[in-house]
Amino acid sequence: MQSREVSVLSAESVMRAINYDLFSVKTYFITKGATLSRLRNLKQKPVADEKLMTNATVDMSRKIKPSDIYEAGAVVFPVLHGPMGEDGSIQGFLEVLKMPYVGCNILSSSLAMDKITTKRVLESAGIAQVPYVAVVDGEDLEQKNPGNRREIVLSRLHQTF
Repeated sequence: MQSREVSVLSAESVMRAINYDLFSVKTYFITKGATLSRLRNLKQKPVADEKLMTNATVDMSRKIKPSDIYEAGAVVFPVLHGPMGEDGSIQGFLEVLKMPYVGCNILSSSLAMDKITTKRVLESAGIAQVPYVAVVDGEDLEQKNPGNRREIVLSRLHQTF
């Protein structure tokens, strides 16, 4: 499953978990082409099997400018996975708009998205790490990882290959 599909499923779970006696939910959809569209204003819990957000349900006539999401008193649940969702980008955008949001801030989101940097920061703080080899795109895995150290990590995690 791709980050996009995980985002949609996660957002639908949040929409179904909200207490609609206290809150309403406004939904927005970011298409694969990075167009923002206003979807719905929910005042009651959607039915369990209703698909709330798909490319097929996006009404492009409801396309908006990103800054149009601003609403005084609103709190944003940025339920987005992967690049542009978990890397601090959306958090930075929301901070520019001065909109409160749930979840991690820009720095922690950005840091956690970069797994190698996360490991190095944790190591520098004295937090134990399993043995690892940092390999970035374009590097020769065998040269960086002679003897396939993956077996060591998996055995320490009590997993078999």
